[in-house]
Amino acid sequence: MPRMWLFSDYPLNSSTLNSVAMTVKTFTKRRPKKKKMISIRRRKRNKRKKQMQRHQKLNRNPRRIAARMIRMTIRHRKKKSCHTLGLAKRRVFSWSKYLEHIKAKPAPVKLFKDPFPYTRNGFRPGMKLEGVDPQHPSYFCVLSVAEIVGYRVRLHFDGYPENYDFWCNADSMDIFPIGWCEKYGHVLQSPPGYTTETFNWVQYLKQTKATAAPKHLFANRAGQAICPNGFRVGMKLEAVDRKNTSLVCVASVRDMMDNRILVHFDSWDDIYDYWADPTSPYIHPVGWCDQYGHNLTPPNDYPNPESFLWEVYLKETKAVAAPVRAFKQRPACGFKRGMRLECVDKRVPQLIRVATVDDVKEHQIRIHFDGWLDRYSYWVDDDSPDIHPMGWCQKTGHPIEPPLTPDDVYDFLECPTVGCRGQGHIKGAQCATHSIQKYCPYAEENIDIDRIVPDRLLSPDLSPEAVVPVSREPKECKIKPRLGRPPKYPRSEQSLKSEPIDEPPEKKPKKIKEAKPPQVTTPEKLVEQKAASFIALSKVLPAEKESWHKHSHFLKKYISSDVDPRTWTNVEVVNFISKLPCCEKDVRVFREEQIDGEALLSLNQKDILTILNIKVGPAVKLYNSIVLLRQHVDEKVFT
Repeated sequence: MPRMWLFSDYPLNSSTLNSVAMTVKTFTKRRPKKKKMISIRRRKRNKRKKQMQRHQKLNRNPRRIAARMIRMTIRHRKKKSCHTLGLAKRRVFSWSKYLEHIKAKPAPVKLFKDPFPYTRNGFRPGMKLEGVDPQHPSYFCVLSVAEIVGYRVRLHFDGYPENYDFWCNADSMDIFPIGWCEKYGHVLQSPPGYTTETFNWVQYLKQTKATAAPKHLFANRAGQAICPNGFRVGMKLEAVDRKNTSLVCVASVRDMMDNRILVHFDSWDDIYDYWADPTSPYIHPVGWCDQYGHNLTPPNDYPNPESFLWEVYLKETKAVAAPVRAFKQRPACGFKRGMRLECVDKRVPQLIRVATVDDVKEHQIRIHFDGWLDRYSYWVDDDSPDIHPMGWCQKTGHPIEPPLTPDDVYDFLECPTVGCRGQGHIKGAQCATHSIQKYCPYAEENIDIDRIVPDRLLSPDLSPEAVVPVSREPKECKIKPRLGRPPKYPRSEQSLKSEPIDEPPEKKPKKIKEAKPPQVTTPEKLVEQKAASFIALSKVLPAEKESWHKHSHFLKKYISSDVDPRTWTNVEVVNFISKLPCCEKDVRVFREEQIDGEALLSLNQKDILTILNIKVGPAVKLYNSIVLLRQHVDEKVFT
């Protein structure tokens, strides 16, 4: 009994028993620990083997192989189009790679008036300020900051719809801090419901619970309100009509601001007024037309236009001609054909596109957007604030639209206009997107239309046809080439009655184009017709035919006609997605990303596939449902 002998040598108290128990416990733990570690390693190894075997079996599944091939095809197309234009995987445009690919040169920075901003954009949505109305340059209005994108600002007229919003740069010369008009003697047009006498900025800010834009954000307002020059209010001069540069008309200095003068055409409406500095090529001294053999257009109400003389007219109006020394015309900029730059798209002003100088004429350049057809090109001034040097968007944080590629022809399904991605609306900034071709700014019937929204200052009962001037040319141009254009207000209604007599009969059948909307229901035919010319010019193979109408017909039962998806919250969007077929698993993505109704309507097919990482099948159904929602909104708002 050796063990009993061993224990008998020690006293059997509590401390002895505890020490013996601890030694036995540690001894029993150490020995199986090795076996336990070995078993864990074996389990991990076996687990990896099972995962590899399961993965190999899944890869042999025909459905998985087909889905993988579709994803690889989509990636290959994106990669191919991106490499041809120097774009990254997320379609980030690279100027250096693009210029190297097309072997072109950018426009030098010295050719731009203000190439790059010196400060950051400090404006914030909701701030109040004063500014010039672009459609009525003689009016100073109460404005609010509606949106900020990079160094650009979208301004809203207080008390008016968003259709009249306009974009400008943060360093624009036409925006001012509150109180500027009162300080320098300009009349501020108060919002609807207020009068010029009763309007007060302090009370207005309290009522609207808004803040005023700080004065330090207006860097261009640091100087004097009026810089000394040879012009005075009331002086006469000869000026070019900016909307029809072939007309040189009798004009007056109506107002002065900074180093600029407000040019007003005698007996014309204020929509033709514009601000110009002494170096502008559009203003000339009295007698310039006679000196250079150009026809001078006298005022509309002048009794004998053929016998117009400046000496007689100055005596009749008791006015003085602007001195010749006040005119300091600047030389033309050195733009050349083929130079690349960045330019604001006037049809969708929130976008800046890659552009090329297509032609040069004195103080104007013809802008051509890369990849677009020539009918979308137009002329701008060489000192326009809407043209920028290469890299302006990157430095200011503004997104830039890359050149249009053949792969983008079928990128947006609901609008068959070639290159259109549903951005912009002919009704103005109230609708940032469109789904029907008749509201597309790039549609053929809307290309040459300057403005569809009625004038902001007219009564709402007037029709848009009565707002637009009847003609930009003189009314009796063939007989009296010196006559000016008709006024805009009451005379336009009378001229509308008499104008159809002189119009050729070929203009009336153009209304037949309105009978085309039934064709929009079959987008594959319209897309092919609209893209035929683009494909022929680009010399690329046509893409696969789309069958959107066929595959989206069964989704109409999920779209309710009584709801407005623009007002949906995130919970309502999640409920809508959960009801769509094969989209139940993707509800979590929409809940985590906090996507509401407006965000849902702005999603395109690439966003659903790449950003939300939704599989191809549910993505197609989801995108078609969004298309139906957009069409429902358009029909509800504009019909």
